[in-house]
Amino acid sequence: MILLRILWLLAPLIAAGVLQVIVIRARLFPSLAWPIDRGLRVRGTRLFGDHKTFRGFVVMIGGTALFFGLQVLASHRSAALCDLGFVDYRHTTWWLHGSIYGAGYVVGELPNSFLKRQLAIAEGAKGSGVLGSAFLVLDQVDGVFGILVSMCAFYVPTLRIAGLAFGVLTIVHVVVFNVVLVLIGVKSRVF
Repeated sequence: MILLRILWLLAPLIAAGVLQVIVIRARLFPSLAWPIDRGLRVRGTRLFGDHKTFRGFVVMIGGTALFFGLQVLASHRSAALCDLGFVDYRHTTWWLHGSIYGAGYVVGELPNSFLKRQLAIAEGAKGSGVLGSAFLVLDQVDGVFGILVSMCAFYVPTLRIAGLAFGVLTIVHVVVFNVVLVLIGVKSRVF
C-alpha cells in the first residue's frame, strides 16, 4: 500500500515528465525554446547550456500543476483515491502545489548541468571514466532531489517515505524515460 501511495504522490511529476519529452521531441512551442542562462558564462563556460530552456520550465511546471489538478479532481470524486494521498486534497491550492513540485524538478537539475558545463562535458554527454559513471547516476537522480525538497512545502515525508520516494522515482525515471520512451520512438537513445 505504501508504494501505491508513493506512486500516487509522484504521478503528476511522472506524467509531466512524459509530456515534456513529447513536447521537446515534437518541437512544440519553439518560441519558448531559448536557454534560461541567456548565454551567461562563468569562467568562459556557459552556465547551463542550450538544453535548459524556458520551454522545459514552462512545460514541467505547468504540466505538473495540470496533472496535480486532475489528481485533486479525481480524489474529490473517489474516497479511495483521496485516502491514497499524503496531502489533504480538500485543502490544497492545486495549481500552487503542482507548480512547486514541477519547479523542484527543474531547479534540481540545474546544479548538475552547471557542474557538467564547468567540467567541459558536452550537453547530453556523460563524460568518461569514473566521472562519466558518476554523471550517469547523477543524471538519473538530480531532479529527484529537487522534488523531495519542494515536496516539503506541503508535506514533510518521514525518512522512510523520502527514501522510498527517491527509489521509486529513480526507477521510474530510468525505466520510463530511458527505456520505454526509446522503444516507442519518443526519445532517440537510452541514457
